[in-house]
Amino acid sequence: LLCAAVLAVATASIGLMAAFALIFVPAWPAFLLAPSWRWTVVFAASLGVASYLAAFIVALWLDQPFGPIAVLSVLLCAICTGSLPATLLQRRFKGFR
Repeated sequence: LLCAAVLAVATASIGLMAAFALIFVPAWPAFLLAPSWRWTVVFAASLGVASYLAAFIVALWLDQPFGPIAVLSVLLCAICTGSLPATLLQRRFKGFR
């Protein structure tokens, strides 16, 4: 119930795509790179906060809406960790082994 309330408030304040990107995308590379669940939570939270702050600064600097910049920032942070392209390639070419 608490998660649903947080998602509803986040969706109302920053938009649907930005809210879901900030929730799901940082957890993806964190799950692949972290050695334990505790480090997965720490890594996902730090990646989310860093991408949120970067998106806020870029959105102010370029005078653009925050939602699309937040989605772009989260995806760029996930790609920079190196885990996002690796998982996409593994899933695409998994049948060729």
